[in-house]
Amino acid sequence: MVWWLIPLLATVAAWVYTRVAGAGAARVRPRPEPGSEADRRDLARLAEALSRPLPGRSDG
Repeated sequence: MVWWLIPLLATVAAWVYTRVAGAGAARVRPRPEPGSEADRRDLARLAEALSRPLPGRSDG
């Protein structure tokens, strides 16, 4: 009779957790203005990261 409470409580707990975890404004990184110096630094960092091989891969 009480077996249906477990999935119900798990669903509600997961919903509450996602609402609380997603509400943190500090978790959102502010994006730099397009074309700004910060934007160019981010793009250069991305290009440098993409040019490096993945760790643990020996493709050559």
